[in-house]
Amino acid sequence: MKRIVVVDDDVLLLALYRTFLRSEGYQVTLYKTGRSIINFHYLTVDLFILDYHLPDGITGVEICRAIRRNEYTRCIPVIMVSGSLIPKKLLSSAGVNGFLTKPVDTRELSLLIKKCLK
Repeated sequence: MKRIVVVDDDVLLLALYRTFLRSEGYQVTLYKTGRSIINFHYLTVDLFILDYHLPDGITGVEICRAIRRNEYTRCIPVIMVSGSLIPKKLLSSAGVNGFLTKPVDTRELSLLIKKCLK
């Protein structure tokens, strides 16, 4: 079973992610802040879904850059999600594999996850 880590400060959205991703057959781990995931090197993960805007001063892009710098996680796909548009140049320079705008369409999310996990 593939394991997905989701970081988003919206508790309702986290619950929706959990329900949807579990129904798709994924194991899901949820975090509410960027700081809670910063020690991700110990995680066994197949995919990260990161919100861009987080309340603790760490953005999803900063987390993605940290993932890419770590020898154990640099190849793990990252999907960025945001309620606002983020410049493509910023996303690509951070190593983001896919981007979705909120509200997230579950069909688009499912297709992007499958594409990233190939």
